[in-house]
Amino acid sequence: MNGHEKYVQRLESGYVTWPHRTYRSILEKLCGRPAHQLGLAPWARSTSDRGPVNVELREAIWGGGIEIAELARMVGVDPKTAERWITLGRIPHPRHRWKASLVLGIDESELWPDTIPHQKIPRLRKKPAERDIENVVSPWTVDGTQLAARVILEVSSVDRRSFVLLAGAAMASSAHDWLITRSTNEVSRSVGRTVRPVMIDNLNDMTEKLRNIDDQTGGDPLIDMVSAQAQYITALLRDGKYTDSIGRRLHGTLAELLRLGGWVSFDNGRQGAAQRFWLAALHAAHTAGDNSLGANVLGFMSEQAWSLVRQPHLAS
Repeated sequence: MNGHEKYVQRLESGYVTWPHRTYRSILEKLCGRPAHQLGLAPWARSTSDRGPVNVELREAIWGGGIEIAELARMVGVDPKTAERWITLGRIPHPRHRWKASLVLGIDESELWPDTIPHQKIPRLRKKPAERDIENVVSPWTVDGTQLAARVILEVSSVDRRSFVLLAGAAMASSAHDWLITRSTNEVSRSVGRTVRPVMIDNLNDMTEKLRNIDDQTGGDPLIDMVSAQAQYITALLRDGKYTDSIGRRLHGTLAELLRLGGWVSFDNGRQGAAQRFWLAALHAAHTAGDNSLGANVLGFMSEQAWSLVRQPHLAS
């Protein structure tokens, strides 16, 4: 009996009540009905000796169409820890509660009503991969860097103008995470078209030319040029073959471009977009292992925060 057959038997016996998304997708397509109409429910296990179940959190995750492991990754905790929030009714750290509420689009006061007063949070009902908030809660990994960059790069110039300003707590949380999180151990990739050092040299030259254009003329159209260049590098990182040192150099170049994109956005009054560029740049600098570059990005973020305090009209 192969692994798939054993899994199906466990599903039929009721041992597994919320199958992996791959199996759920197959079942939904075969039956023409959503999972909850097939009698499937997440984490339906006995808790008589474990403590109260956090039904609100369970339903929010289920209703958002994500896995517990996916929520854990986006919040920055171990999946077992996130599961205990549900099955044992454990109360997360305040920072993790805040991140989880943003990911799920549910007020903290609804998920953990005994911990904080009611604070209204806009409900985000897009798929997790489409949520702007992923820029804030992306893990400090290679994949997390791609995720953070995608938030700002894979949108049109019109949509980029509509980014709302993130609260100071969100920016401070990301800065804190960057400070305490260890650098990624391995950045290499073993499949795809080989990325050679000369290519990175050429990309750095192009980045310098874009920086010179900003010094000379600047302007809103430059943001699109910077974004296109950064998208090219993220494609190389996603699909190319490279050593650890080359991968770190690529991430460093990406961080430089994202930092430039943030500055040009800031200079042209696109405060929300500037924040997203700089958050993605901070992720890229972290993956590159370049603490000096990361600190420089934080300097830009601090300058913006101070400018918004002195000139509140810039936030409008």
